[in-house]
Amino acid sequence: MAAGTSAQLECPAQGYPPPKITWFREVGSRTEEFPSPNHHVLTLSLLEPRDAGRYSCVARNLVGEDKREILLRVITPLNVIIRPLQQVHRK
Repeated sequence: MAAGTSAQLECPAQGYPPPKITWFREVGSRTEEFPSPNHHVLTLSLLEPRDAGRYSCVARNLVGEDKREILLRVITPLNVIIRPLQQVHRK
């Protein structure tokens, strides 16, 4: 996904009883819960490079649980500044 755009990560889990969906994101060596008002879809607005990473959704009900992982990559445009090593002043 391009930086500055939005991403919608989907977790189309079904079951009976209906599963509870929880989103997580791996941050280094730890995993953090990632809140989502619409549990089946995690919306990330105005993506930045720091949003890149591995996201997972876990669907749980009384019968069991299942997990899906999504790898999100954020692409940024190349920004290059070229400066001379030294300035030459001519008279």
